[in-house]
Amino acid sequence: MPTRSIVWAGLFGVAVAALTGCPSKEPVEPVATAEPEPDPPKKTEKPKPKCEELAEKCAATADTQAKIANADSVFVPPEGWHYAQQTEMTIAQPDGTPGAMAITAFEGAGPEEAKARDASYEKLVQGLAISPPEKFKKKFVPRWDKPDDARKTGSTEIKLWQAEKAKRDGKDGFLLVLLTSDPAGKKILGVAFSPEGDDKTVEAISKSLETIGPGSYQ
Repeated sequence: MPTRSIVWAGLFGVAVAALTGCPSKEPVEPVATAEPEPDPPKKTEKPKPKCEELAEKCAATADTQAKIANADSVFVPPEGWHYAQQTEMTIAQPDGTPGAMAITAFEGAGPEEAKARDASYEKLVQGLAISPPEKFKKKFVPRWDKPDDARKTGSTEIKLWQAEKAKRDGKDGFLLVLLTSDPAGKKILGVAFSPEGDDKTVEAISKSLETIGPGSYQ
């Protein structure tokens, strides 16, 4: 007669065979797998603005170098002002005040230079919509041979003129005019407007005009 331990071993073996050796007659349902989530849409980077129109709202920083129209020279617009590097002039102006400035370049020799200068002056004044003061029904034009002031920036001389009672956006103020030369010999002409009593704008324009020179631009 088999011992009890052998009987238990035999029963255990039969049970294992029953559990592991007999295939199930019922079909096994496939396990549903979650579909992979689609990749998130790639963020498209906005193209860097060309800063050619004021509508682009390009705000100048302390490192901004704006290209002067018709020249390879640059200037640093007042920090926080919007600037536009247009074909005929480069404009800068702040939000909320009628202060503004515009710079361009021209060239010529003899009488042709004087014509180009006068035409550029009119273009800048009109581009900023400045109404120059009038005397005896004649609009202000700088006496080009007699500047009101002159400054030195390195080896470059800047000639300056100023006229009171100019108007822009219905505000009275000062018309400021600048004339200098770049290293290539082109003449740089700038026109600016500052409202009366706005010393902050006058200072910002003055500092900006002194940055005219060679450099890289955006």
